[in-house]
Amino acid sequence: MSILPPLFAEVHYESCDDASYNYDPCKALSKKDSLALEEIRSTVSFQSEIIDADQFDLPVKPDGQARRRARLRIILLLWLLLALCGGVAAYLLLNFRFNTVDNGPVSGAGVIVINPPPVSVPTAAPSAMPSSVLELTIEFQLLKRHVQNPNDLLDPSTPQGKAYEQIVAEGHVDDLGFRIKQRFAMMTLYFATGGEDWAWKFGWNTFDEEECDWHGVAICRYRNGRRVIAGIQLPSNNAFGVIPPEICILSELEIILLENNKLVGELPACLTKLNRLYELDVRNNKLSGSPPTGFLELPRLTTLDLSSNKFTGDLSFLSASEEALAVSKISSLKLDNNNFNGDPPLSLLESLENLEEVSLQGTSVTGDVSALCASSALVSVDCGQVACNGACCECLL
Repeated sequence: MSILPPLFAEVHYESCDDASYNYDPCKALSKKDSLALEEIRSTVSFQSEIIDADQFDLPVKPDGQARRRARLRIILLLWLLLALCGGVAAYLLLNFRFNTVDNGPVSGAGVIVINPPPVSVPTAAPSAMPSSVLELTIEFQLLKRHVQNPNDLLDPSTPQGKAYEQIVAEGHVDDLGFRIKQRFAMMTLYFATGGEDWAWKFGWNTFDEEECDWHGVAICRYRNGRRVIAGIQLPSNNAFGVIPPEICILSELEIILLENNKLVGELPACLTKLNRLYELDVRNNKLSGSPPTGFLELPRLTTLDLSSNKFTGDLSFLSASEEALAVSKISSLKLDNNNFNGDPPLSLLESLENLEEVSLQGTSVTGDVSALCASSALVSVDCGQVACNGACCECLL
């Protein structure tokens, strides 16, 4: 049922058969009907003007090109976000290593390690890290086999502890840990002998250069593609303290020249295991105790200079097997100005075919060394204490 405006209630049509009208009622509307129709048209026109689409915020469906542009913008924003996340992750991976956060270590077993900022002049040990963390590092597992007391690595007051913390801070990792061991040995020597006060310490005082370029590294050889330290020469360098046994980690050493310094303590026994060593010179220091036995077992040793120190005991440290003496290359044996005593081991010295000089003056050694002249060696002794009647004898009173 349609609903019309109220005016339509009064609109009616006359029958076409009504003869009272002078015009054809089928072709025309009554006057009243015409007025009503005009009013309806006006009403509809007014409402059409009101309902104008421009006056309403109606959604307009975007075309296909606009939708594609919108999708491209979204994809671009996602790529930028992923790139930013990747950059942050890379930064964290490169910088978070070998130093712990406050809430504890995290690794494969829960250790987070962070690289501290580089230290320009690390002549003092880096700030101490918890020993529980230091024990978990790759460096500790590697170095603990090469020190006499692994606990020294965890004590930042020891030369070994200072060197170890510097090694951890550097974060060097290589195959078999060669570089770690070599740098650790050199750093331990530096800290153990007062390196901060050395006269010359280029490279040692910053640890920035490759260790073969440090002052006093006399020989470096290429072995298996690596630069291996083979000679240390630090004479008259104001070095004091003890020679640490970690020096023997440098197993390829051929010469060790530390004369005219202020070194104290005993010679490390491991020096007698350096099979490539051909010259050891520690004269004019303050070394004490009895030298370790085994120097004459070294197949390449030609010069052993222990003179002008405070060594004690007899000369039994010169003992060696007959096989070693038969091939010994020792030519210079200087033991003068020490507190040695007892008789010289004549039979041993006579068996050294390459021996050219022996110095015993300034000691408490007694006896007769005339038999050494048969080996054409030059013998320097205190003739008031030692009998020496041959032409090879040089008497020094």
